[in-house]
Amino acid sequence: LGIKFDASGTAQGYHVYRQNPGEIFFQGESVLIPASDMIHVYSEDRPGQIRGVPIMAPVILRLYDLDTFEQAELQKQEVASLFAGFRKKTPDVPGGGEGPDNQGAVRDRLEPGTIEVLDEGEDIVFSNPPQRSGYAEYVRQNLMAVAAGVGLTYEAVSGDYGRITFLNGRLGQLRFHRKIDQWQWFMLIPQLCRRVAEWFREGAAIAGQDMSSLAIGWQPPVKPMVDPEKEIRSTITQIRAGLKTQFEAIAEHGNDPVKFLDEYKAQIDAIDERKLVFVTDARKMSGAEQLQPSGGSGDREGEGRDPSEEENFREKYDSEE
Repeated sequence: LGIKFDASGTAQGYHVYRQNPGEIFFQGESVLIPASDMIHVYSEDRPGQIRGVPIMAPVILRLYDLDTFEQAELQKQEVASLFAGFRKKTPDVPGGGEGPDNQGAVRDRLEPGTIEVLDEGEDIVFSNPPQRSGYAEYVRQNLMAVAAGVGLTYEAVSGDYGRITFLNGRLGQLRFHRKIDQWQWFMLIPQLCRRVAEWFREGAAIAGQDMSSLAIGWQPPVKPMVDPEKEIRSTITQIRAGLKTQFEAIAEHGNDPVKFLDEYKAQIDAIDERKLVFVTDARKMSGAEQLQPSGGSGDREGEGRDPSEEENFREKYDSEE
């Protein structure tokens, strides 16, 4: 299968075509790339697996059948859109038989507003193509099977959100994100990202740079929130209950926790230096957007306000409210 192994079963190299097999002038020549210079990313679903299985493999036949069905449905609709009529003659009616008097009595094509006079014994019969119902439901059922086969949600595959409730959408998104997490942490990061990091260290060493003490971490893209207010409240509850750390919560939002805290400290220092108070400052404002008492738990140690300054600020804040 294009992979070279040694006697112990370790991959030594990969045979790669010099040209795309789809090229017109494909020569069929390949070159052996050492395994150390190749990153082979695939989902390892069983021991001893040496190549990946395309994600669409379990549903490819169903997709082919769905495509065939849609092509047949398209042809049926094209035939149904043809407004065809048939000229019918009755031989036993006087003037209705074949003869020079009634040949060509009806035009070959009807135009808007046409009034046509038929000879005695002639009639026009229009085609009535068969109608088929259940097209949309058939397509939907097939797309649901395809989504289940690839481990995604029907909405993610089809883009159809017309029949989904918020709760069902939320449950489907959680299942979808779990699948994405598996691909990220068990395939892309260990097989691709870590190998790239190794190459980076090797390249730095060749350039004379010591990167042995460099710590490398991985942060997948931030997942969008469906209901930010409820999800943030849930995160706060988990942190207070000791089920999640502040660093974990910051990392989940795509930020480096240490860098984030440094920037946050610089921000609050600049705010305190200018003696400003924002409703978002949890140190001095309650959840109901009310000033907390001076020297309370919300103030940093040794940085309480002067009582007269606090009283003046309260009066000004209350008057503005």
